[in-house]
Amino acid sequence: MRYRVSHTTEYRYDDSVYESHNELRLSPLATPLQRVHRFEVRSEPRARMFSYHDWLGNVVHYFNVHPIHERLTIRAESVVSVSPRPKSDVWRQVAVGDFRRERDRLRETYYEFLAPSTRVPALEAWRDLAPDIDAAGDGEALYDLVSEAFARVHARLAYDRDATRADTPVDRVLALGRGSSKDFSHVLIGALRGLGVPTRYVSGYGFHLGEPGAEAPPGASGRPFPFLSHAWVEAFLPGVGWCGIDPTHARPVDLRYVKVAVGRDYDDVVPVKGVFRGSGRQDLGVFIEMWSVPEREEVD
Repeated sequence: MRYRVSHTTEYRYDDSVYESHNELRLSPLATPLQRVHRFEVRSEPRARMFSYHDWLGNVVHYFNVHPIHERLTIRAESVVSVSPRPKSDVWRQVAVGDFRRERDRLRETYYEFLAPSTRVPALEAWRDLAPDIDAAGDGEALYDLVSEAFARVHARLAYDRDATRADTPVDRVLALGRGSSKDFSHVLIGALRGLGVPTRYVSGYGFHLGEPGAEAPPGASGRPFPFLSHAWVEAFLPGVGWCGIDPTHARPVDLRYVKVAVGRDYDDVVPVKGVFRGSGRQDLGVFIEMWSVPEREEVD
């Protein structure tokens, strides 16, 4: 599947500001299963863009706006192709016994994705959400335990994107019993790390996923529709690699997902963040459009 994505972020200030310094993680990742045909980002007021790869491999753009301004607009345009992922039947070939033999190596190699992080601290709640891996037989599929964990998370939380904010702690999310895809992902990360499975946070876009439990909205190739950014997780299974799971919709990641950035939690993948000088209060607006395009279409 090939997609075009338009992601616009706009800051409005109620007083003039200046010396705005900004960091972006908006460029989709190039992976064996995802090809980035084109990416362009620009700002208004205009500024020169610089880029680098962070320690996790994410593409980071940064720029500065020194003149006085009362509005800052950032527009990112992408064209991305997504290839089929391995079916979950492949994931089930990894047995718990294989995982036990690899556990020490995984702890050493993927420590960052097993240790508590800022948004996913060590909590007693993870024990309730993670199956008891020590009680599982060596021949049992590790993915079945992973599936049980995300089924418990899906049952524990109700989707409500307005129930939480970007800075709502995960223990508060558990107390509320509801949250956004970011919250679902943080909770599942905690549960899977409790199992000893390296797990990372993924930010990106989902094409016509719809509200959990509801039908996906109708769509047609070539016509843009408004979307929200989305979050899911990837769990590392020995011998297979990183496997994408969407806890909000309780299903494996497929051709409808475009990966933008990965991290220990949301703090590593914030799409747009920055600082400025001035006393003005800011209002943030985000508008995302995503639409499918024919594979044969020329990339302009």
